[in-house]
Amino acid sequence: MTKKLLITLFILALFTSCETRSNANTFDEGVVINGVRWATRNVDRPGTFTENPEDFGMLFQWNRRKGWNAIDENVEGWNNTPAEGTAWYAENDPCPPGWRVPTFEELQSLYYAKRVWEMQNDVGGRLIGIAPNQIFLPEAGLRAADRGNLLSGGLTIFSSGGSYWSSTPYKDKYAIPLGFGMGFNFNHHSRAEAHSIRCVSIDSELSYPIISQIEEAAVSASLDGVVINGIRWATRNVDAPGTFADNPEDIGMYFQWNRRIGFVATYEDEIVEGLIADDPFNPDTEWYAKNDPCPEGWRMPTLDEFLNLFNLDNDVWARKNGVNGRLFGTAPYQIFLPAAGSINFNRSSLWGLGGFGGYWSSTLYTLYGSHTIVLTFNNDDEVRIQFESKTEAYSIRCVAIE
Repeated sequence: MTKKLLITLFILALFTSCETRSNANTFDEGVVINGVRWATRNVDRPGTFTENPEDFGMLFQWNRRKGWNAIDENVEGWNNTPAEGTAWYAENDPCPPGWRVPTFEELQSLYYAKRVWEMQNDVGGRLIGIAPNQIFLPEAGLRAADRGNLLSGGLTIFSSGGSYWSSTPYKDKYAIPLGFGMGFNFNHHSRAEAHSIRCVSIDSELSYPIISQIEEAAVSASLDGVVINGIRWATRNVDAPGTFADNPEDIGMYFQWNRRIGFVATYEDEIVEGLIADDPFNPDTEWYAKNDPCPEGWRMPTLDEFLNLFNLDNDVWARKNGVNGRLFGTAPYQIFLPAAGSINFNRSSLWGLGGFGGYWSSTLYTLYGSHTIVLTFNNDDEVRIQFESKTEAYSIRCVAIE
């Protein structure tokens, strides 16, 4: 009798322990950011959350419920065909009961919240929101579509350290995740890739407390600034240091990275003297305020601010008063960036005038200290954010200090 009683008690204790652990990993009170209630932990096994906010959890292919680990190369049974569907169907949703995969609009709402990179228990990621309504998104990487190999991120600004699916499809074989590492961006990825998932409550109602402030700022936009997606951009390029060009289509001057000296060039292949070689033994890591050529009240834009323009996907090649360039934004809140070309250091001459535009950011390309991030575009309808040598001379379009 005693032996049977002990076995019964052991089984009961084991069942209770498993039930408690299961409940703990399916329950999450969540926090509300911009009207959306976010889970504080990633999805782990389908239908469960991880134990801690910094735990990676599992990685999921779009519109599939099967999870893949985020720590090794064990991908037996990998399916490299993109899932079909016009949404992430409920039967394939790996979120616990009461939760679902967020939409693109819900993930995008995090852009308007405070965001900082930090470490939590030796895990890097993005802390989003204002305490106590904050979530931590760990940089769990992603799995590539073809073979399922694990990508830890950081090789380019688009192979983000963290990548989180939305339920929103893009054309037939793609969908839109939130990616972050050096930047904070949205780009379409193959549905066959495996990304992290951070769920939202099924009763979430998206709202933007910041939107009313953005709209008020846009209405009061002056000739020297229009607000696009919450950022006030100058309407004209920098000319002589501390001044703007007279008109939006005027090219202005060209600047090497983190230098206040402007260079003038007006025709293709014009030779430009005085370019300064970069010192590899004393590389600058930021565009210092003393070297900022923007007028008072303005500053150099960051990578995140250029990504804000890049990800709107409402830009078009245009011609203004006989000058080629690219128009960003939606009327009346638009900026025209003239295709001013750039001054190549090795050739000491202007190239690409009228067919290419390049605009410096203040952000260093951390994997290659002699290079920094620049927004470029051309007349083949290509818009890119890439890294270039600090010795090149590009245009500058400032953002407001607000």
